[in-house]
Amino acid sequence: KMEVLPPELNPEMDTFRVGTMLELVRELAIRIAVVEGKRVKVCIQGSLGEGFFTGMPLMLSGMRRVLEGMDWQSQPGDMYEGILIDDVVNRRTGQVFTKGNPEGKVAFAEVGSQHVDDRDEVFIIIAPQSMIGASVYEPLSEMVQEINGRPTILINPRLQDRPSSGGVMRLSGRAERIAFAESFKDIYHFRLLYKGSTFMFPIKGALRMSCANSKFWTVFQRQPFTQADGKEAEAYAPLA
Repeated sequence: KMEVLPPELNPEMDTFRVGTMLELVRELAIRIAVVEGKRVKVCIQGSLGEGFFTGMPLMLSGMRRVLEGMDWQSQPGDMYEGILIDDVVNRRTGQVFTKGNPEGKVAFAEVGSQHVDDRDEVFIIIAPQSMIGASVYEPLSEMVQEINGRPTILINPRLQDRPSSGGVMRLSGRAERIAFAESFKDIYHFRLLYKGSTFMFPIKGALRMSCANSKFWTVFQRQPFTQADGKEAEAYAPLA
C-alpha cells in the first residue's frame, strides 16, 4: 500500500482534492504501463450497501467520471497514443470521446472480483474504504483473491471498521478484516509533520519511507528561505 498524505490527498480531511489524487494515479499508471510494459487496471469502488442504504463515500463520488475524462494523451498523435484499453464515453450522451485500443495498457474498473481479467498484470485501487452501514471488505477481499498474487497497490486505503446498526462491522468477522488490512505491505509513505498543538499549520517537516531506495524511515525538517528574487521558498533537510 501507499500512504501519500499531504492535505490535498488525505481522505480524512476536507482539503482533499480529487484532481490531485487522480494526477498521482495517472502518473503511476503511465509509468507502470510505459516503463515496465505492464497492463494496468485502475479501480475505484462502486456503491456499497443494499436497497435504500446504497451509497459510496463522498470523496469517491464522481471520481470515476473525472478519471475517464482526464487527458491521458491517448489520442492519435499524442505521446501515449492508444494506451487506454476501453472506449471513454460521455455517460450523458453516449458519445465516444476516446476510442479504446484492445492492445492498450490501462483500463478502468470498479472494485470486485468480476472486474479481474486474466490479462491484467498490475492493479491500482484508489482509497478503498468502508462507510456507515456497509463494508468494503467483502468486494475488496474477493477481488484480491481473484487477483491471486498479482501486484496490487492500494493508495491511501482506510480499511478500519465503521461499526453500524444491524451487526455491520461489529464483532463477527473482525479478526479476518483486521488480518486482511494488515496483509498489505507499506511500499511508500509520505506525510507532513505539524506542531503538536496545531492542525495543518505551521508545517514543521515531513516523514518519508520508500522501499525503492531504503528500508529506513526519514524525518525531514522544513527550512523556509528567501530566494534571490525576494520570493519565499522552502527546502526539506533530512534529520534522521
